[in-house]
Amino acid sequence: MDERTFQEMRKSLETQFKQTIRSQPGFPFFHSIGNTNFFQGFKSDDGTDFGVLHVYWDKEWRHRWLKKEDGYPVVAPFGNSPISEEGWHKIMSEHNRLINKSATKKTTRKFEKEQELKPPILN
Repeated sequence: MDERTFQEMRKSLETQFKQTIRSQPGFPFFHSIGNTNFFQGFKSDDGTDFGVLHVYWDKEWRHRWLKKEDGYPVVAPFGNSPISEEGWHKIMSEHNRLINKSATKKTTRKFEKEQELKPPILN
């Protein structure tokens, strides 16, 4: 594989991985709750090693490719979570509220659709 193709493949892998991270429901809050490092290794079926993609928060989301020959750095967590136990309860409670709200909307829409499809009962 030539260098240009290799770089194009990396760019494609990078785009897909970033999209996967961005599609997570909590993405806007990741940096606030300490989820600031994401790693993913990429290797093709024919054995081509593209390296490890590191997506990280540094006042904005950035990325870098790590090569096996350079060694992979160890990224340690920052320690205990900055969120208190009460904070976690609030986050989980809001998350559950939104899930229930969404489920209720789906059920209501399904019920309304079913009612539209039923012919009126005539005695």
